[in-house]
Amino acid sequence: MKHVHLGGSTGEELYRFKRGFTKTEPLDILTGKKIRNETIYKLLSDYQLSRGDVDNPNYFPLYRG
Repeated sequence: MKHVHLGGSTGEELYRFKRGFTKTEPLDILTGKKIRNETIYKLLSDYQLSRGDVDNPNYFPLYRG
């Protein structure tokens, strides 16, 4: 493999561990925020909101917040 992305890290120890696998600079993390099926997205979001299961209304996707 030419590139392996090990994901992000929320702690310094995990970041150092992952950085130990390479000498190159970390790759950029690219995330998409396009809703491909608005009907299903709204259905899932409304369901989670009705249950009170959304802790962070600014999170994307909303139904995972």
